[in-house]
Amino acid sequence: MTRSNRHLTDKETKGRNASMNVETIRKRLSKEGPFIVKTSDGEQYSVLHLEFVLVGRYNLVIEDERGGIDVIDPLHVVAIRRGPSAKTKNSK
Repeated sequence: MTRSNRHLTDKETKGRNASMNVETIRKRLSKEGPFIVKTSDGEQYSVLHLEFVLVGRYNLVIEDERGGIDVIDPLHVVAIRRGPSAKTKNSK
């Protein structure tokens, strides 16, 4: 009996695994926010509005309140939770 020596390349493996996770991320972020994105290293990223996030094939890009960006590999996203709602100011 012979064994196949074919190995998947990083591109083939990443594309297959990431696409499933990317679709889950897109679906979750399509709802009304804000959201907290949690990653495998314990970091948390706030997504205040859909305009502040880009979900690509191999990257998740989140812009913060100051205009800085974080680029995350979708494979490291472990949870997306509802974030705290923006506080409204009382008018007098």
